[in-house]
Amino acid sequence: MINFFNYVTAKNNNKGKDYIKYQLIVIIIFAIAYWTSDQLYSYAPELFKSLGLGEIKKPSSLYSYIYLSLITQTTVGFGGILPDGGHFIQTQSVVLRYLVITQLLSIILISGWVLV
Repeated sequence: MINFFNYVTAKNNNKGKDYIKYQLIVIIIFAIAYWTSDQLYSYAPELFKSLGLGEIKKPSSLYSYIYLSLITQTTVGFGGILPDGGHFIQTQSVVLRYLVITQLLSIILISGWVLV
């Protein structure tokens, strides 16, 4: 019985670390996905506009997409302003919206998978 208790305690101690690790991995993956999608938009704007997938004014820096991903993953909310005072994303990309929705769903999946 003591061995089982020690196993359960050790398993629970790692849940928090696993949760944070998975959250950080997802933040990085989605930041790269956001950046890649907007880079594709900037290379073929007419194609994406003709497909009805919106348009972008100009691609932002990778830092902006990391910030967007972090704000999305922590569910803090979109203020639209970077710490330096600039706007973080200048896009009307439909693909970006679908990626954000997918990232929001990942929060539920990670929470259910790791914390339960």
